[in-house]
Amino acid sequence: MQNVTVRLPTRLLAELEREARNQGVSRSEYIRNTLQSRGEHDATDRVRALERQLADCQRDRERLRNEKQVLVDAYEVNQETAAIVKRRKDRQDASLVERATWWVFGRRE
Repeated sequence: MQNVTVRLPTRLLAELEREARNQGVSRSEYIRNTLQSRGEHDATDRVRALERQLADCQRDRERLRNEKQVLVDAYEVNQETAAIVKRRKDRQDASLVERATWWVFGRRE
C-alpha cells in the first residue's frame, strides 16, 4: 500500500476521527474503508434511481392501459350507437313490404 498525504479542514478531520472512534477503528482505516466503499454507494444510488424509474414506468403503463380501455369502451359505445341509428334509418326508409317481411320473418342484420 502507498502512502498519500491529504490536507483536510480541521472540522472535517474532527468528524472523521469521531466516526472512526465510534466504529472502533483507526482514523486511517476509517478513511480507507470510506474510500473503498464509495463505489458501493454509487452502485446503491444507481440501483435506487433505476428502481424509481421502473416504478414510474409501471405506473405509466397502468395509466396508459386504463386510458386505452376508456377509449375502447367509448369506441364500442359509438359503434353500438351507430348500428342503432342505422337500423332506425333503414326502418324509416324501408317500404311497407320490407317492414311487413321483417315483422313476419324477422329482420336479418
